[in-house]
Amino acid sequence: MGAELRLLEQAPFEGPLTLLVDGSQQIVGHRVASAVEVTEKSMNNEQ
Repeated sequence: MGAELRLLEQAPFEGPLTLLVDGSQQIVGHRVASAVEVTEKSMNNEQ
């Protein structure tokens, strides 16, 4: 719902993902991560 997300690290074999979510580092499992809907942010800040 408007959070900025960046993938920092992906473990092999469907292991956990390390994400930066609004400046806070979070580790989530592959199953949870696959349920997250992501849209790409425009580089020129258009919405």
